[in-house]
Amino acid sequence: DEWEKVGNALPTTDLGFFNQFGYGDWNLSFMLRGSFGHSLLNVTRMFYEPQALAASVYNTVVTDKYAGARDFTFSDNYIEKAGFLRLNHVTIGRTFNLKRGHSLILELIGQNLFTITSYSGNDPEARYTTAGSINSFRQAFSAGVDERSEYFTTRTYTLALRFKL
Repeated sequence: DEWEKVGNALPTTDLGFFNQFGYGDWNLSFMLRGSFGHSLLNVTRMFYEPQALAASVYNTVVTDKYAGARDFTFSDNYIEKAGFLRLNHVTIGRTFNLKRGHSLILELIGQNLFTITSYSGNDPEARYTTAGSINSFRQAFSAGVDERSEYFTTRTYTLALRFKL
């Protein structure tokens, strides 16, 4: 058998940008994070797209990358570029000055507000090991596998109230 390299499981570039602003009693901080140059094996597509398996048990998933695969098998059709830019964290807050030097700080915090990517799977974050749910692939192919056990990235909002003495 002849092997051909069709992607890189490890990112070639990681970046992060944090900034903080203040104006009067208001403050704003945010963090952008990105990772580029890596590819992922989209196991969800590999499992649900094949006609032979999907027709008998599951609904067939047809994406713009669908190639009419018939069997559950490794194919470079399921390896996708997974570079992304994500707004990881945003905080906007206001400080209310109280008596005797005390203050009250009200903040609205958002995490994972958006991700810009062309990857069609759940999360384009690079994978360095597998969870082991596909045991036959664990030893042969570990990094770069987006397994079906991966969950969507959670978007969270928090309202915080802090009291400074």
